[in-house]
Amino acid sequence: MDTVSDEEEAAAYLQQRAALNLKPWEWTPCMIEPANIAAELDAPTDDIHGRRTAARILQRMLSLGISRWHADPMAAIAEAERKRTAA
Repeated sequence: MDTVSDEEEAAAYLQQRAALNLKPWEWTPCMIEPANIAAELDAPTDDIHGRRTAARILQRMLSLGISRWHADPMAAIAEAERKRTAA
């Protein structure tokens, strides 16, 4: 379990929102609780907040050993997948 302070959580949210070019109402991966990923992915469609998309990104992050608080999720995923392929 990775515990972060309120300040660290806010910083992760802002950095992820910028890195993913999200609108203020769209969810970042760090906003999804890992225990809720399956429920979010079971939604028939993505909502206006993009929770299903955020859950899909978070699922990829966690499966690659990336913290949900990483500032740039897609860059981290790309790097982890590059390393996995090279190994």
